[in-house]
Amino acid sequence: MLLNKFLTAVLFISFLFLISCGDSQDEKKNKAPLKDYKDSAVQLREAKNLLGNDVKVTFLGNFKNDSEEEIVAGSEINTKDEWGIKFTSIDITGDEPKKIFETDLLEGSFDDSKVDKLRLASKSYELLYYNSGDYFMGSGGGDVFGYIIDFNEKEIYYAHLVADNKKVSLYLSENINNDDIRKFFLDTFKRDFPTFVIVSQDIEYDE
Repeated sequence: MLLNKFLTAVLFISFLFLISCGDSQDEKKNKAPLKDYKDSAVQLREAKNLLGNDVKVTFLGNFKNDSEEEIVAGSEINTKDEWGIKFTSIDITGDEPKKIFETDLLEGSFDDSKVDKLRLASKSYELLYYNSGDYFMGSGGGDVFGYIIDFNEKEIYYAHLVADNKKVSLYLSENINNDDIRKFFLDTFKRDFPTFVIVSQDIEYDE
């Protein structure tokens, strides 16, 4: 009698174990594989899945703090109603990427431009720097647009250089209250345009 009870208990425990193993295997099969966001191709694919095919560039970095990585995606819009670029920060800590912050549409193109992560001593996280380069420049002069984007504080710092046959003017946006950001813009533009004059009002063209 005791032997029968013992065998019954063993069989019951074995049955439960098999069910548990089966459930565990099913969970592993149903769980999506981890995404390797250090792979730039994975970054671009996931950003396009979330934001659309206008995404042209992506960066993986510590745009909020030093312990958590995010993706920043740059999109170029070119329709009959809108033209320009925008940047979007993307949370990748969950199962699916989620949009956190997106800039307004900005003057610029990714052709002939420079875009890179930026680390400043006064910030404990990374920023993104964009410079339009030669895209808006011709033989008689032209424009260079620069942006430093702080995704943590949701701030866009703006520089606009205008060169013609008379002078070179540089405008810096009024929200630049960080000495490191101001110095970075001044030093960067001085390398290519050492004679620029800082102006207090942005130069805008009539369309």
